[in-house]
Amino acid sequence: MLFDDPLGYAKLLLQLYREGKASFGSVKFNLSDAVKKGIVCRLNCQFVNSKDPILDYTAEHSYVIDFDEIIDKNELLKMFRNSFSNFEEKFEFRKLGTILQNEKLRPLDETVIDLESVLPLLV
Repeated sequence: MLFDDPLGYAKLLLQLYREGKASFGSVKFNLSDAVKKGIVCRLNCQFVNSKDPILDYTAEHSYVIDFDEIIDKNELLKMFRNSFSNFEEKFEFRKLGTILQNEKLRPLDETVIDLESVLPLLV
């Protein structure tokens, strides 16, 4: 459907979003209640020598959460810490063979994470 009729597909998605139901040909679609919610942590580091890039590494780590599960500040902070830990582990591998092989990432600065603006999105 997406490849055969991209405009029809886009119209279907818009109608689903606006009305909660739509049809495409003889097929009818109805949205169910949400059962999951999620968050994605996107981290990036860039190293340059003068203007020449040495390493530009971006990674995403996602979490899928049951809709009725309550996420508090401590749980959210654990998610950020875990994402950073995974990012750091992969960075350690990616820097091998570059002039960065003896460099470390700065530790996660938790004071710059605005938990108060993220928590309402997970209600």
